[in-house]
Amino acid sequence: MSARFSGRGRRALGPLACALLFLSAWLLLPRPTGEGRRDAALRCCLVDASASAYRTRDGWLRWVRSELRGQALLAREAGEDFAVIVFAAEVTRAFPPADPEEFLDRLDGRRGAPFDPRVGVGQDGATRLADALTVALEGCTAPERKPGQVVLLGTGDYTGADPASLLRRLDRAGCRFERHTPAAPDLSELALLELDVPPFVEADAPLAGRARLAYRPGRSTPTSAALWIEVEGASGTRAFSVPLELPPAGGRFEVALRLGAVGFGRTVIRANAQFGMRGTRDGARGDPVPENNRLEAITKARGELVIGAVAEPLRDAAARRWLTPSGHSSLQGVQWVFASPEELPALIEQFDAVISFDLAPRELPQGLLENFVRRGGGYLATAGWGFLKDWFPGRELVGLARLLPLEPAPRDSPPREVVLLVDGSGSMAGEPFELVRGATLDLVAAALPSDRVSLRFFRTGLGPARLIKSRTESTGGESGRSQTDRNALEAQRAARRLIELEVPEGSTFVLSSLEHFAEAKYEDEVLALLLTDGEDREGIANFSARTAALQARLRATRKRVVVVAISAEERALSFLRDLVPDGEEVLRAEKLSDLQGIFRQEVSGAQVRFGDIAVHVAGRRRGSLAYEIEGRGGALPNLERLVRNRLREGAEVLWESDRNEPILAAMRVSSGRTACLSSLPYVGWAGNYTDRAGLGEPRLFAALLRWLARRGEFVEPELEVRVEGEELWVAGFDSRWPPGVGAKIVGAARDEELADVVLLPPAPPLADAFVGSDPRRVRCTTLSRELRERLVAHPALLRIPHTAPGEADLLLPLCLPRAAEFGQAEKELILPFSSGAGPVADRLRASRSTDQHPLGLMALAAGLGLLFAAALLRSR
Repeated sequence: MSARFSGRGRRALGPLACALLFLSAWLLLPRPTGEGRRDAALRCCLVDASASAYRTRDGWLRWVRSELRGQALLAREAGEDFAVIVFAAEVTRAFPPADPEEFLDRLDGRRGAPFDPRVGVGQDGATRLADALTVALEGCTAPERKPGQVVLLGTGDYTGADPASLLRRLDRAGCRFERHTPAAPDLSELALLELDVPPFVEADAPLAGRARLAYRPGRSTPTSAALWIEVEGASGTRAFSVPLELPPAGGRFEVALRLGAVGFGRTVIRANAQFGMRGTRDGARGDPVPENNRLEAITKARGELVIGAVAEPLRDAAARRWLTPSGHSSLQGVQWVFASPEELPALIEQFDAVISFDLAPRELPQGLLENFVRRGGGYLATAGWGFLKDWFPGRELVGLARLLPLEPAPRDSPPREVVLLVDGSGSMAGEPFELVRGATLDLVAAALPSDRVSLRFFRTGLGPARLIKSRTESTGGESGRSQTDRNALEAQRAARRLIELEVPEGSTFVLSSLEHFAEAKYEDEVLALLLTDGEDREGIANFSARTAALQARLRATRKRVVVVAISAEERALSFLRDLVPDGEEVLRAEKLSDLQGIFRQEVSGAQVRFGDIAVHVAGRRRGSLAYEIEGRGGALPNLERLVRNRLREGAEVLWESDRNEPILAAMRVSSGRTACLSSLPYVGWAGNYTDRAGLGEPRLFAALLRWLARRGEFVEPELEVRVEGEELWVAGFDSRWPPGVGAKIVGAARDEELADVVLLPPAPPLADAFVGSDPRRVRCTTLSRELRERLVAHPALLRIPHTAPGEADLLLPLCLPRAAEFGQAEKELILPFSSGAGPVADRLRASRSTDQHPLGLMALAAGLGLLFAAALLRSR
């Protein structure tokens, strides 16, 4: 058996050795190094989809897709995960980390539309490379992954934060970085970087300025370019062009501007850089990034007054009829600028005084306007129904309201039930019910804090009460006001939900519903507003007796019902008149403004005096504030309505009513001045003061406005604030201030709190703006990326509590300029290390891994051993 085994063994050793050699060769073949998706390295591509990257290159999308395909193939061959991050002004994870095969399917359109990196990237007016690198860094250096690789598909230009520190972090983490640059631009690009004019000039003096521009030539270069200028002043607008000499190699250059003589007041200079003169072929294709071609600058003639008139867009025409009925200013030396509350933050520093036209203080940028007044500006508030939204007796005045010379006159406001009785029958469908829907929010806004508001629909019977606003106590302070505002907003939302869910249908039994309401139990006095078209379908017997009993029952239960006819016909009006007691009328509403006025008059009418109200100049003594503003006396045009107010301590009355009620008053506030008119130059309020010759004839408000706008004493803030990169710097602190200063960043438009910050002494070096300053007078803090982006889009204030007792908080304007694409803030990426980039095809061939299976060498050794044994046995 041994001999037999020996013979067979010798014959088998050869084939077995050959088999092991073939197995070892297969095991030793190169194969992907990935060991599963869990710990696979990540290859992350950053695609620059900004305007200067893709708009200037005709073949940009084709090039990006080709590069992404090559990178995905490299990732597949190396067993890596693959991700794509697209960035411009925003950063988007276009393809989260996953199998590269999935991306190749998306790229080729096998899973929907072919992949386009521009889809979903948002605005393309910036190149936020640092933000994109931050996202890539998180993925490539994740603890569960091997060090990955970041590939930038772009030129490396960036706006905003410098990405150099992020690149160093990638390098220290063992991650590779490559940059693949697209071909040279096909289209040339022109940008206007800066428009510089002096802030103040003498009236009628020639104005000179300077424009700074940048030019980047493409493969096709224009033969000419021009800077188009518009100069808008009190006397009108004129336009002209300035030819530009473009530097052949590109780069930045300057142009001197002769802008001509400027008139009084505010002059706006607008500039627009364009290729080619208008009407020539050079400008046919245009600048690929026109967003950075326009700038605006403002100058002002010394000695002239610029007053901003702020109104909601729907009231803008009414404000103009009051102030400029002829289309231009009728007050010599005064220029008007009309703006909305949202536009005021960007314009306020150009004004000497501000007038608000029927706006509640909370509808204005209160912190910004308060800061403007305390530093020397003037403010006049006019009061109508809109002003009353935030003007309640017994409530502590806060914010902008506490700067006004008047406050709400005290009066009893006992708890009250306000009930809206709405006809929900089919005859109300369409325009009548839409009118009710539109005005319901005004009812909630007009309600007093002591009012509880509910809604009840009726058809053939009275529906259940639905609460839309709870009764709130008058709470002092900012926190109390904020809570009241939140309650009012929630009440309006509740009213909107209820009224929108209701669908008019069925018949109407008006009298039966009112009888049911008369028996309802309420603890407090009730004001009910009955809204109906009067189309009653109830066959009523003993109508007169029932209505008389109804009125008696309503009086006994302290319920007052105001009947409002909505688009009612004459027959229905006759029926409704029989429902109201003697001495009262049925109110008619044919349009939304009618119903809004009824709500305001009935619900908050106690705050307003109605009638033909006589007005006269109040008595004043020599040397008083009132005499300083206007020394004359006499009668003035009558009013139709006025808000019931009283004079605050330190204020002086200028005009008063026949009952000695203050109508116009003024006071000094720090370095500034304020005034309040208890009426509104508008039809139904102070109609005699508008739609005439305006302020020029009889110049009723001229002396007051000149007093308010006397800004020669304007006080600059004692602290200076700058933002450089991620750091917020404040300089000017003296020894009274502690090392750590707490502050709040609040929105300028609505005073909402954005962030709490602590300003600390800085480590050297100081910010560029404060080089040479005493470091002990400087504080700084770091702003988060989210907060910086918010400040770029919306102006804000830095609110710092003052150390001196009784002094108001310091409010410093805080606005970050947006980093413009191809603008002054754009810089070129300088790599802190060698990137080692190469052509994709070459790297595809070189990327074949030489890692082998761990059993390959064992199989090779066994095969060689058997082959040697077989040869040895055969030799015997």
